[in-house]
Amino acid sequence: MHFNSNGLCLTVTSGGSAKGPGHVYTRFYAYRLGDSQSSFMSYLVGRDEHSALADKAADFTKSMDIQGISFRKLTSLAYSDYAANRTIAKANMGNDVSAILQNMNKAGLKVLANQANDYAAINSDVIIEAPICSSMLSIFDYDVPFYQIVLKGHVPMFGTAVNTTTNKDLTVLRCVEGGSALRYSLINNYDNDLLTSISQIFNAVVYEDNAESLVATINANTDYFKAIEDAHIVNHVCINTDVRKVVYDNGIVVYVNYGDVAYESELGNVEAGSYIYGKEVSNNG
Repeated sequence: MHFNSNGLCLTVTSGGSAKGPGHVYTRFYAYRLGDSQSSFMSYLVGRDEHSALADKAADFTKSMDIQGISFRKLTSLAYSDYAANRTIAKANMGNDVSAILQNMNKAGLKVLANQANDYAAINSDVIIEAPICSSMLSIFDYDVPFYQIVLKGHVPMFGTAVNTTTNKDLTVLRCVEGGSALRYSLINNYDNDLLTSISQIFNAVVYEDNAESLVATINANTDYFKAIEDAHIVNHVCINTDVRKVVYDNGIVVYVNYGDVAYESELGNVEAGSYIYGKEVSNNG
């Protein structure tokens, strides 16, 4: 939720905004895809205001008879506030957010977190936008789904919305490797002004444009995700630069092939750009 001046009578200069090291009020910027220029979006709310604002959001949510609440920036953005010693250098961000999310649970609300940092993830009921790959900088030889290795089976999680990515097949394989469930972001009726908004995804989320491929993708992958639904990852192996092996505590094994040539696994042939899964083959025969 975005709070305006009526949120708690907050103003930029009267305690409502976070301060940087030079005690200048901290601004939050957004970056347009394909544009080197950033645009000013808002001021970051003062860290001491988080708890009261979250309580206000919870009360408003419950007044609408809604059983859950979602957080985006609170669960993913850690920042400093030099207005007080306890919030310098991002100090206590984890403790503060954990307390807020636990209070949501006490209030009877389920919590959905977006791109949750670890302290938010373990206090959430569902995670969306769970990271499915790194920035892919050239200094890395392998990309490992460490987030899912740690959290899979503890908190239900969903990856990046498949229909908003440039390579949908690769996104599906990334979700398969880490066990993050497939997710889609869809709209039906919309205002044309959305197409020129600062968010760049609206031209990719119209339901009619995605319905056919969505159904085909879900049908092709449902059985696998059901097989690993509540399982924990107990082993992850980079067999080579293209092939990954993931082992779950319920005995399910999956081989994922990102390469251009097939790979012969213990479960059978894994075609290029695909995966195969089954029960782990015992070494004792």
